Amino acid sequence: MILSPSPRFYNLNWRLKHEQQYNACECKLPEVLLLGDSIISGLERYQSVHDLYFNKINTVNCGIGGDRLQNVLWRAENLPLPPSLSDVVLLCGTNNISINESHDIADGIIAIGLSVKRRCRKLNIIISGLIPRDESSSINRIYISDVNSILKKWCQDEGFTFIDQDHGWTLGNNNLSPDHFYKDGVHLLEEGNLLLAKKIRSHLSIFSKSYNNHTKLIDVNDEDFPPLFHPLNTPHFTSNHWSTSIWLHKPNSISQSLSPTSVSLPLKPSFNPTSASKISSSSSPLSSSSSLSASSLSSSSSLSSSSL
Repeated sequence: MILSPSPRFYNLNWRLKHEQQYNACECKLPEVLLLGDSIISGLERYQSVHDLYFNKINTVNCGIGGDRLQNVLWRAENLPLPPSLSDVVLLCGTNNISINESHDIADGIIAIGLSVKRRCRKLNIIISGLIPRDESSSINRIYISDVNSILKKWCQDEGFTFIDQDHGWTLGNNNLSPDHFYKDGVHLLEEGNLLLAKKIRSHLSIFSKSYNNHTKLIDVNDEDFPPLFHPLNTPHFTSNHWSTSIWLHKPNSISQSLSPTSVSLPLKPSFNPTSASKISSSSSPLSSSSSLSASSLSSSSSLSSSSL
């Protein structure tokens, strides 16, 4: 089964958050867009994070708790990208870690970055590695490490900025730092959010000496690549709409109409500790000219208790 970029319109809270974020992107003319799941959303939880790292930056936070890659992909295709925007920061994928293979999670994250880049080529795409989670003995730690090693290489190949999250989150015994994480081993406390915000800010192009020159060289605005749907004009979806094709829009030029390619994510097989091996990061990354392939996710499955 092929899964589409999936809005969660069956969830009223999700729909309201998306509409609020849509309007914020249109009205606030942000310089930085933060896109992802509840790890990104959590950056709004503490005033100290804003005061220290985002106080002088016009930032819109578009994190929504519980989002998986297919949900973030839909929002990446449909949120406005105003001309004021310089950086899009992407952090998502941990909600897919128990469902999909590491290689395919990296595929999906890169696909989201490419989707945004095709809509507005002047943007600096910043992709964060996944933050460690769960106990040190958890198999999720291995999967997250694999995703990050693949992402690091593919970001270099695609010209994306990569934020390394393999360091700073654990103690010497590899356990999660209790100063950074809630007891669920996933969500971040104030100190954790401060660390994440610090890493994000250090990679923003608006603080780069070359940023002004970069923006002068490229004249592409949001009207060239508008969002596919306005949320107020999009009909409600239910879970039985989730089995349609996934669409990634790849314009051959600014003047041409958008053309779709299919994308999907394969399910992860049951883990066998005797046959587990790390996934090589040498595989070919997604490119703007290649079609993105994979298998499927179950659209009707409910989010696990650890979903962000």
